[in-house]
Amino acid sequence: MHLILKGDDRKPARGSWYLHGEPPLAVICIRCSFCGKPSTLRHMNGSGHQIAADGAVNPSVVCPHSGCNFHEWCRLEGWTGSELPPAE
Repeated sequence: MHLILKGDDRKPARGSWYLHGEPPLAVICIRCSFCGKPSTLRHMNGSGHQIAADGAVNPSVVCPHSGCNFHEWCRLEGWTGSELPPAE
């Protein structure tokens, strides 16, 4: 089962994702569901996080911020696959 992260490009709240920047240089950012701090999903050069057509993120997402223990399998709600070019 995946934790659903809602797409939100206006005022990102806890448990949401958004694009920062413009494609092809945009990065996928998430707001941690636990601590609320932003971080990025690594989606470059075929390494790091991969995002399936249904928005499922692989591998699981771990918050990098000190003191936060968020570690979940996530799915990006509203992901269409066209937000970013494929990782090379």
